[in-house]
Amino acid sequence: MHRTLKISPHLKLGKFRKQTFSSVKMLAKLTSLIFVVAFASANSSLEEPTLDVAVPYAAEALPNDSWTFSVQCFPKRFIVFNHVEVSFFKAWHLCESYGFELATVKSPSEDVQLKMAIEEADPKQGGPWWVAGTDLGLEGHFVWLTTGKPIGYQTGYRNFGPGEPNNQNGTEHCVEVGHPNGTFWNDKNCDVKRRFICETREPLPLGC
Repeated sequence: MHRTLKISPHLKLGKFRKQTFSSVKMLAKLTSLIFVVAFASANSSLEEPTLDVAVPYAAEALPNDSWTFSVQCFPKRFIVFNHVEVSFFKAWHLCESYGFELATVKSPSEDVQLKMAIEEADPKQGGPWWVAGTDLGLEGHFVWLTTGKPIGYQTGYRNFGPGEPNNQNGTEHCVEVGHPNGTFWNDKNCDVKRRFICETREPLPLGC
């Protein structure tokens, strides 16, 4: 069951409202990320492309109506964007502008949920997609840009494909999923244009 969603920084996406951040909170968050952003090249501009159009391949992680209860108990939802390809930092900026965050995948169960979201968005659409991992702060030490936590923190979960990450040509510092296939991770040049995946969190309902 595919959903066509209207995307605009000024509109709601499905039932999710755009978050409103106070200037102090946003400043603190951006300050915590400055060590990473400083490594982005001039080509990684945070200028936001116009997306006030119908998006045929953006989907929540809702496989079908019979899974409603199980999905409601997930602590996060993935939103898959297949309609536009952007750099890593533009993907991060777009997710933030819609009140989401660039996706993190912290456990095998979240990887299963991610696969469901990708399938729901378009089963024929392959990767790769940007997620929030990067080692721009320190080579080989990958963190989630959105939290500053090391990848694998507490859970030890990492899903890099065979031989990855390899920092090919010394320029690969951002994480994509779906390369070479499935939801395997790969390190990639942050300026390369990819589709991307956001996430959003909601309080768990009673009974979860």
